[in-house]
Amino acid sequence: MMSGKAMDWSQIQQQWRRDSAVAPAMSLAEVQAQDRVLHKQIRARDRRETVVAIVVALFFGYVAWSEAGRHAWMGAAFAAELVLWAIWVPFRLRKARRDAPEPRHDLPLRSYLVHQRDMLLAQARMLERAWLWYVMPCMVGVIGLTLSHADGVWTVKNDMVGMSIRLVFFSYIAGVIALGVGVAWLNRYVARTKLRTRAEQLDRHLESLSPEDVE
Repeated sequence: MMSGKAMDWSQIQQQWRRDSAVAPAMSLAEVQAQDRVLHKQIRARDRRETVVAIVVALFFGYVAWSEAGRHAWMGAAFAAELVLWAIWVPFRLRKARRDAPEPRHDLPLRSYLVHQRDMLLAQARMLERAWLWYVMPCMVGVIGLTLSHADGVWTVKNDMVGMSIRLVFFSYIAGVIALGVGVAWLNRYVARTKLRTRAEQLDRHLESLSPEDVE
């Protein structure tokens, strides 16, 4: 979200102090600190997701190649879907950054806060829809790949061993679904309690600025 170049706060410090004089609740130090922390967290998250995506793509690329080599086309298809999903995730994160680019720091306080609020809302919307572009494709790929290897589960005898195998199999699928639901809920929770809450705070600060401030 931020460029590698350090923020030059000194260039706008005096103007921000003048703009924020009519809004005592808005501290320049608070704006600086929250901006740095937020962008650092987003950048760290995107880097982490990119590293994980590379590992996942390489692993399931090998799985897809192995499945195709033994003509297990269903397994190969679901493994390939997971590879495509892993490649897509970093691009989706990048798109969220492009939709709400980092605001210029030479802007007046009001304009800067508007840009920050828009960035927060863009990130919140992305997380709220994570179940669609992040969770669901992963769950479909993992469960589909698991089911493609389930021939033996249906043919085992109805004895204790067979029942145990079926229990483990269906417990694994239930665990994948539960994990997906948990990840989707966590993303929506972060969007609501962190990003949208901060955006609402910025809205209140904007309302407290004088009408003469130009965005």
